[in-house]
Amino acid sequence: MKVLGRALYAADQPVPGLLDGTTVPTVIAEGGVEAIDTTVAQSISGVVRIFTYQDFTQLKTTPAACGAYGRLGKGYQPMTTTQVRHRGEPVSLAIAETLEAAIEGAEAVSELSSGDAETAYVGASYRIDVKFTKEPSRRRLLPVASPA
Repeated sequence: MKVLGRALYAADQPVPGLLDGTTVPTVIAEGGVEAIDTTVAQSISGVVRIFTYQDFTQLKTTPAACGAYGRLGKGYQPMTTTQVRHRGEPVSLAIAETLEAAIEGAEAVSELSSGDAETAYVGASYRIDVKFTKEPSRRRLLPVASPA
């Protein structure tokens, strides 16, 4: 059936009232979220709601967030505080009537974060200083080494 293109997948099954969602990753490596502006995202057609840490502050810690075998401190639940632990950690969640609207809503969320990138860079054991340029003939990014 798959080879003939007749196989049905979960995404091919219409479910009335089903909503799609996508997370909004932070752009900093470590620090804190000072503010999240969802005004533009909420106005996009098809967007139902944008969730932020403010919607999840009352969540109780689950066994999954405790880490392996229930040991505290081994896991975490994202979007429950303003703390950012790693680059790409979700800081909000866009829910919409379609996946396309969810993506558009997520891209419209504006995050104001704080972190001390300079101190982290200076104190890093290893540093990579790379400049990317676009090669016109092949249209791809190529790393170009630059002196530190």
